[in-house]
This record gives sequence, structure tokens and C-alpha cells, in this order.
Amino acid sequence: MRRRYAWVAAWLLLTGMGFGSLAAQEPVARPLADMELLVPEGRYALVTLDFDVPGAPDHFRQWRYVGAMRGDRITMDHGTGVSRDGGELHLRGNRLSGTFHHSFSQRNQPELKITIDARVVDGRIEGRATIGEHVGSVWGRIRPGRELAERNAIPADAAWPSFLGPVNGGVAALPTSTPLIDHPDQIELLWRAEANDIGQGIGSISRFMDGWRDASGLRTAGGSASPVLADGRVYLSYYVPAPGTQTSSAAIAALAQRAGITESDVPWYAREKVWPTLNEVVLAIDARTGETLWKATIRGRGGQNIQHHKAGPFNMTPSVGGGRVFAIGMSGNLYALDAVTGQGLWERPLGLGGGALYSATAQAVGKMVVVPYRGRWAGMEGATGRLLWHSPVPYQHVILARWSHGSGDVLIGAVSDGDGTGIVGIDAADGEVVWRLEGIRIRSGGRGLGSGGLSVHGDRLLGYVEAGDGRADAVAWALGEEAPRELWRVRVEPLHPGNVPVVVRDRFLFTADLQVVDIESGRIVARGQGARPGNGGYLQAMNDLVFVRIDGTHGRIETCIYRVAEDGSVNNLTPRRNWSPPIGAGTTSYHHPIMYPLADGRLILRQRDGLYCWDLRRPGDDPRVAAAQASAQRLAELLADDRRATRLESLEALSRMEVKATVIAAPALAAMLAKTGVDPLAERAHSLLARMADAAGPALLEATAHDRALVRRGAWELLTLIGEKPRETGARVAVASIDDPDPSVRAAARDCFASLGADAVPGLLEWIQSDDAQRRRVGFETLGRFGRDAMDALPVLLAMLEKRATNPELYEAALETLLHISPPGPLPASAEPGLRAIMLESTRPTAGLAAEYLHRYGRRMLPFFIESLDQENHTGHYEYRIILHACRALVLYGGDAQPAIPALRELVGRDWAHRAHSVLPQVRRTLERIEAEVRQRGNDVE
Repeated sequence: MRRRYAWVAAWLLLTGMGFGSLAAQEPVARPLADMELLVPEGRYALVTLDFDVPGAPDHFRQWRYVGAMRGDRITMDHGTGVSRDGGELHLRGNRLSGTFHHSFSQRNQPELKITIDARVVDGRIEGRATIGEHVGSVWGRIRPGRELAERNAIPADAAWPSFLGPVNGGVAALPTSTPLIDHPDQIELLWRAEANDIGQGIGSISRFMDGWRDASGLRTAGGSASPVLADGRVYLSYYVPAPGTQTSSAAIAALAQRAGITESDVPWYAREKVWPTLNEVVLAIDARTGETLWKATIRGRGGQNIQHHKAGPFNMTPSVGGGRVFAIGMSGNLYALDAVTGQGLWERPLGLGGGALYSATAQAVGKMVVVPYRGRWAGMEGATGRLLWHSPVPYQHVILARWSHGSGDVLIGAVSDGDGTGIVGIDAADGEVVWRLEGIRIRSGGRGLGSGGLSVHGDRLLGYVEAGDGRADAVAWALGEEAPRELWRVRVEPLHPGNVPVVVRDRFLFTADLQVVDIESGRIVARGQGARPGNGGYLQAMNDLVFVRIDGTHGRIETCIYRVAEDGSVNNLTPRRNWSPPIGAGTTSYHHPIMYPLADGRLILRQRDGLYCWDLRRPGDDPRVAAAQASAQRLAELLADDRRATRLESLEALSRMEVKATVIAAPALAAMLAKTGVDPLAERAHSLLARMADAAGPALLEATAHDRALVRRGAWELLTLIGEKPRETGARVAVASIDDPDPSVRAAARDCFASLGADAVPGLLEWIQSDDAQRRRVGFETLGRFGRDAMDALPVLLAMLEKRATNPELYEAALETLLHISPPGPLPASAEPGLRAIMLESTRPTAGLAAEYLHRYGRRMLPFFIESLDQENHTGHYEYRIILHACRALVLYGGDAQPAIPALRELVGRDWAHRAHSVLPQVRRTLERIEAEVRQRGNDVE
């Protein structure tokens, strides 16, 4: 029998908050009324349109659009606005025609009118397109929904029903026997969701979305909920701006003034950014096809139309269970709908406010749903919305991990209350606390109330715990009848607080610093090399693959993919070029993590303009692929034809084929690129080669020797883009990046050189030791760009530090490069003067690293850091950056930094200029941490 805390019952009695009195005070849930339910009718198909319009603005010139057809109509996405569509195309007989408007969000492109008139034969589209004043061609395909469903059948039990994924899954997909990709070039798009009004996750890279440039050029935001998957359906909750009854004329007038136009000329897609109200939407789509099954729009509940990326909802992810989908809206209401039909069941307010409103994910458990409610977790009956229990402890993070075992479910989360910080286990049946671990602070941050920082895999609880020195430990506990028992802990650094522990291969913890840890023993069995999750980044896993989202802050989906072998060894599948979706762009900004459902080799991404499903299944021996390759070979032969029309037709036909079939045409395309120069045909060949990635490498390398600079530059740009390169690339690019007579070619070759990584280090070592000043400069700069991939350069760089007196230029360049590479351990004593100078020159990007390395020299550096706290600039004011660097170093000393306490106290008591608002909190935290550790040691801090 699990031990239940007696203090919980006592607390309930003393406060009068027993369940009976609580239930009596609560309003009952009410029917979900005023809801519009749309169930689309008509044959469904996925449509791909490829535009080639010479002279059109960038991004319109060669553009791929993916959308849906219902019956004989394609409703086109506007691109920037979401409250209206861009227009329609109609299929009448064998003609597809129509006019629509489109604007590329985040590209600062004007809205353009687009007209197409095309012929459709056997599902293939081919015709004329006009974009603005420019005329070109359009072609594409119509794929019936039934064909998509057959190709993309997903097992009904392959679920990702809540934010943290499958129950007891460790933020990883359920195991599948489906083989997964060997290279990111094998990833293919399966579908884009039919709904056009899904705004991007909060938000764009902009401080405020009410400025003219932002309002008119960036896609409208719709909240930061993650999609979830259950029973073959994908669900998403989001919001769409609505004019409402309040006026927003002042805001619209301000937009007009900034743009230099009249208020009446402000377009609708800019107006919707400043509309005061919104409609809340819950959407269900077919996981096989992207087809909308139903769409529920809930109007008139209130809620703020947030478009400011630092104020937006952190996590409003719905959850599915017991035949229902539960979603929390911007109004703070909890909605329950039938998961199959979309019929509204009930709603109730949750009493949320402040940060809790914007971090309100639901967790379906059996026949109930658990949600944040008035500062605590609460369980509500799924069928009626009746309050079943209200937890006695306040949460620190809203998101709960779930341990499902033989006798029930335990919900596990972080708390912070009068008894301190800790982790609690709550019985999902009645909300009672069954155990509590004291004195543990889970590392979880970002906007709202954090991503939870905990996950469950089998009978193991995994968490990232604050280690007291600005770093964190990965900790494993054994779950059982009693309170969890700590098994092991492993230091993880650095660690962005958005991370959640991730399990790969059903037996290893893959940490944020790429360590592979055996879950049972805590033994570190391997460490990967490559990109780590950074600002707002995080990890997920499926079978033997780990997907590292590098940056969740700046509106990108840039992913490094690792394969973990049976023995735990790690292979980086993206060593040269991280994977980003080639269509649909990214989403999210400023620590709004969006988890992506992973199931049976499929990856469902929420991107800037909707949901996309990407196929990660390893290509098999499909006879259709062999036939397509044979067709591609015939088309490649036609690229050498004397007739321009024939070459153009061959290019267009190749563009319509799958990438895995067209790689056979790479040599012919590269030859065409070299012969054609500046020409629409060359642009099309360039685009096709970029899609083929490393298969085009040898042919492109040949093109780098062409006598035309434009062709050489294009070849280097493509070699940079494609990842794996021919072995001889290193030698040729080294020469070209310095000696090519054309500066634009040199710059392109230098970028290619930087993309080679560790393979280029031997050549760069020769450069930094040469007598040629230009070669030395480029060599040092490029080594610094490689980061840890340049570790083989350490011996040479360290030797250069010893030449400070005889060659100060080499000394400084070598030291700066070493800081970019970040080698482990202390640097030699000869580096100390340079490190001091770099830290005191506080605007240098490596100043903070210099402070960290100085700390490694031990306590003898304390006087320097204490003196740095009193640095002033030429105006007589504090040099805030130096103080910040010194504080970060002092924290690393812990209690040994006791001599710095008087100086820190003096700083806290000083008058600070407004621009130091981010420095003073760091000074206070530094002082508090040092004083706390000194007290813990039993020393006097007065």
C-alpha cells in the first residue's frame, strides 16, 4: 500500500478545503454551446503546384505550394493572413484555373495576385501562371485521398496523446518495427493539413507584432499548442483573430501612420494583428492524409489576441483519452469534445490567471482529465466536467509526467510551496499526494511555467535537477510502492531549461549534451559529436533515432539527427548540414517549445503555415522507384538536346518526380548548369541539384573549374548546401577560397570550406602557420567556426600561446580561436594575460568564455574577479557586461567566493541605471548562491 502523507489530510481540515466544501463552491460545467462544427464534404485530394515565373519577386519565382482539393475546388492559403483565404482554384473538366492572392510571411514580400490556367490529365497539372506582371509556367499533381491513405497507413495504437508523448514513453515514440532513414535526404513530405487558418506558433522574430512591417509581412500567430495523435487522428487547438465588438481603430490608425497610407487602405491581414478578440478552434485531421475530419470553432468566450512573441501562450496542448479530446482555450475555459464526431460536450472556466493562463496543457487519464486549476492540479470527470479532486499542493510547473502501473496512475510534477521545492506523486484517482521528495528543484523554464523537466519510462522517473552551480544533473529514480529511490545522477552541461529527458532504444537516456546513459546503471556508454539543443531547443526520439531541435527561439526548425546503435554508440546523420523542412518553414519563437508527434516512421510538424507530415521510413525495394529511375535516366539524356524546348520539358518533368528517382540525372544537370550560365534553365537545374543533395557532389565539383565566375559561384553554393561532399573537395575549395579572381566566388568557396568541418582541419593548420597574412586570417576564422569539430587543432594552437612575446598577433588569434573551440580543462599559464584582456574587453563575443576559463585557474583568480566588479567605462558608469561575466565566474566558485560577498553587497545597494535591469538580478542571484553555500558550510557570512 502506498504511503500517503498525513499532513495532507490535516492541511485540508485546517483550511476547510476538504473535497465536500470545495465541490459545493464550484460552478458546475455547462453544455458547450455557441459552437460551430464543420464537417467537410466532397472528395479529398492533395495538390502540389510548382511555379516557374522568370522575373517574379524572389520566393515567387520558383515556388512550390502544397494544399488540398475538396470536390473540384482548391482553397488557397493567403500566406500572411489567417482570418480569410487567399482565393480559389476550380477544376472544370480537365482545366484548373482561378485567381488568388499570396504573401510570403517572414520574407517582407508584398501581396501578389496570381492567376493560373492549366490542363489536368491523369492527375498531372501543366499550364500557365501569371504572378503580378510576369508570366511563366505551373505544373504539379493531384493525389487522391485514398492513394495517400494506402501509402501512409498508421497503426491505430501508434499514439502521441499528450504533450510528453506516449504514457511511460520517455518523450519517445512507441517502438515500431518500421526501419527508419539512413540519411536526411530520404525524408519526404507526405501531406500538408487541409486547414488554412492555422497561424504560426508564437511568433515571429519581432518584439512587437503591431508594427507595420510585422503586421503586413509576418504570418499571424495562433498560439503555441503542440499537435497530438490518437486513434489515427491528429488534433490541434489554436485561435484565429476576430474583429469582435470592441473597436481597434486607434491601433489600425497607428499602423496606417507608420506605413504612410490612409486607415482605410490597411489590408485585412494587417488589421487582424490588432483585432482585440479571437475565436478558439479545435481541429481533427486524418493522420494518413491531412484531411480535415471536423473543425469546431468556439466564439465569444473572450481571450486576448496575442501577437507579441514574448507574451504568447507557452503551452496550450490538448489531450485525448476516453473517446474525448480536451483543450484549454485563451479564454481560460476547458472544452471537452467527442474525439470522433467533434460534437461539443461541456465547458468550464478554470480560474487561471497570469502565467498559468499561458501554460495550461491538459492530461487525459482514463475517464478523467487533469488540468491546472486555481494554482493547483485538478481532476475532472471526462463525461461531465464535474470536479473530482483538487490537489493540496501548488505546482511549480503545470506539465505532469504520468506513471501508469498495475494498480492505477500516478501523476508526477514539480512543486514549490511553504515547505520548499520538491517533486510529488499524486494519485490520479483521488488527487492525494502519495509521496514527496524534498529539496529538489527541477530545471524547467521558458515562457509560461516550463516544460516540466520530468519524464517517465517504464518504472523509471527521469529528471533534470538543478545542481546548485548554474548547471544540472540528469537523475533517475526507481518508481514503486514507496517514494522513489534515487538510482544515479550524471552531470549535464550546458542545459537549456526547455529540455525534457528523452529515452532512445527503450534503454538509454540521451542527454542534452549528447551523452548516452544506460538507464539501469547510470553508466555513460558513449557521447555523440555534433549540434546540441540551444536556445529553446529540445530533443525527441523514435526507435534508434534522436532528433535534436537546435534552436526553438528564432522561428526555425533546424534539426540534427543522431542514430544510436545497439551498444549505445552514436552516429551523426547530419554532420555537415542539419535538416530543416524544405517547404513550410519553421515556427515558434522565444522559448515556446512545440513537441512533434512521432509514430511508426512519421513525423508531424507544426510549421509556420500549418501541419505537415514527413515520412522517415527507410525507402524499400519499391518497383515504382525503379521505374521512375529509368524514366529519369531517359530525361537526363534529353538535357543535352540541341533544342531548348526539349531541355525545358525534361527539366519540368524531372521537377515533378521524387528526389530519390532524379539523382541519376545529377551529372547531366551539372553539365547543363555549366553550359547555360545566367538563364531560367540554369535556375531550374540549380534548384534540382539542391534537392538531390550529396548525390550531385561529383558533378558540382567539376563545375567549380568552369571559366565563368557565375557558374563557379553557383557550384560552390550548391556544394555548401548539400552536406556530404566528394573527398577531393577539401583541396580544391582551399585554393578557390583564397585564389579565385572573383571575390563572390572566393566568399562562396570559403563558406563551403567552413561546411567541411573536421575534414578541413589539416589544411587549415597549414594556413595558420603560413607566411601569408590572408591565409592565416582566413584559417583562424574558419577554425573558430568549426567549434568542437576543430579539436585536432589544439596542439598547434596551444603551441602558439607560448609565442606571446615574439608574435603577439599569432598569440591573440590562437587564443580567440581556442575559445571558440572550447577545449576541455584549463589552458596553459601563458593564456592568462590574454584571457584577462578578452574578458575586460566585454563586447567581444568570447568575453564570457574567457571568464569561465580564468575560473579554471583556481582561487588565485578571485581577486581579479572581485576587482572586475568595480570596473567603470569612460563615462564613469559601471561596465555592466564585465560585472555580468565576473558574476558568472564567481558562481562557479560557490562558497570559495566568500571574499566577494562585501563587493557584491555594495553593488546590490548602489543606484543602477535602467539599462542595467538584466545585470542587477544576476548580482543578487550570485550573492544569494554564495551566501547559501557559505551558510551550508557553517561559516559566518556577516
